[in-house]
Amino acid sequence: MKSIFKDKKEKGKRKKKAKEYKEKYYQDNKEKILLNQKEYYKDNKDKVNRYKREWSFENIEKIKKANKKYYENNKESYNKRTREFKKKNKKITNAQNYTGQKVKLKDKCEICGSKKNLQRHHWDYNKPLIVNTLCIDCHNIQHIKNFKNSRKGVKEC
Repeated sequence: MKSIFKDKKEKGKRKKKAKEYKEKYYQDNKEKILLNQKEYYKDNKDKVNRYKREWSFENIEKIKKANKKYYENNKESYNKRTREFKKKNKKITNAQNYTGQKVKLKDKCEICGSKKNLQRHHWDYNKPLIVNTLCIDCHNIQHIKNFKNSRKGVKEC
């Protein structure tokens, strides 16, 4: 029994040393590493973005947990950004609030027929009652097709 315990201790020490080495190497070569990452991203943009999308859909709980932790640690700045967005985008905010109260979601996505993660999609914020019920994936696709600066990924329904 003692030999197994000793091996685990040694393994833990090796892992700790390896981690320290990696951290030191990164700090010593940070500029070079970041430059290499940028070049790789430039050469493999589609591959990297596809990987990020797939990873984010597979690790949604991990992302939610990280977002919650970020919010807890940065409540003031988060709330400040939210207030600024609402001031700059009154049409969007008003349309979302108004339809949330007045327009019921349909029972399925109007594009693919999915019944999961349904949302309202405004085609024109000047006409807040004209909305379609879309699943989150189709909604993201519509924003990417119609808006250049959408932050959400694409996943086929």
